Amino acid sequence: MRHSDRLAAMRTLRPSPVLVSAFAILALGATPDAAKDATGVYALIDRIVFEPDATNPTRVQLWGVFRVADTFAIENGQLSRIDLNAFRPIERGYMYFAINPTDPATTRAEWTAMARYAGTGQPIAFGARIPPDAEPAPAGSGRVGGLLLEDTARIGSMIRYNGRVRAAHEDVALPDAFPLRMTGFAPPMAASRSLPAVRELLRGATEPAR
Repeated sequence: MRHSDRLAAMRTLRPSPVLVSAFAILALGATPDAAKDATGVYALIDRIVFEPDATNPTRVQLWGVFRVADTFAIENGQLSRIDLNAFRPIERGYMYFAINPTDPATTRAEWTAMARYAGTGQPIAFGARIPPDAEPAPAGSGRVGGLLLEDTARIGSMIRYNGRVRAAHEDVALPDAFPLRMTGFAPPMAASRSLPAVRELLRGATEPAR
């Protein structure tokens, strides 16, 4: 089957539990890198607020416009969709993160880099479409990082991995853990304006807020 046909199948079929594992391995381990977008979030950051301060922050507010990856869907208790290029609609507001306890140093380094881009109009990329602890197992293994894709509870946590965009009026509370990027797939934080997802983000950012 041609690469383009495989992607079309992934986007349209409602796979059975058996096909779910097959599609997951096909998508994560056997398709060319050009067919994947490993980024979890594209963003235009207007301002960044460090908590309690910028010297040794434990939490951060990112204010701006965002596109968050929409890789998996669950319907009726089963995984119904895997799409390695899908993103949620563009959202305005803020994302609120706490230090990722598995790697505080990397978390703070990414926050420092984000601060350099805040207010510049440069789109950035962070997070991961697939969490680092679910990286691909060898093709044909039937698993992703040891995880059976029938485990919808785990898939649910993967859906929530990159956090959520909060409305500007929403109370600043209950931060999400900051999403680390996939080993070997981390793009430069300054995202290319030529990427399809980034072009849409930039167009959306010019539209009046609703």
